[in-house]
Amino acid sequence: MTKEELEKRLNELSRQFDKEKNKIYKQYLEEEYGIKIGDIVTDHIHTIKVESIDYFYDCFLDGPTAKLNGPDYKKDGTISKRQTNTPVYLQNVKVINGKNIQK
Repeated sequence: MTKEELEKRLNELSRQFDKEKNKIYKQYLEEEYGIKIGDIVTDHIHTIKVESIDYFYDCFLDGPTAKLNGPDYKKDGTISKRQTNTPVYLQNVKVINGKNIQK
């Protein structure tokens, strides 16, 4: 085995590990919070309809979390014209589909 083959195999193993780790993060957060694509969530600033979810480990929170992405809605329920895609971090979510959460 050459050094290049070693590095290639280690990189592939690292990618597989990251994929499996993200699957576990996703499973944990789905069971803990129950947020799905299409849910309406509100944090301390924005209300969005979730179109995509990015799962990751946050070293400051010392645990898995997620970034929810979707269009920003105004208080009257219409989509805001100034920003089409707004990120909301899971640790800031206050309301999911009209229900207050305490996390």
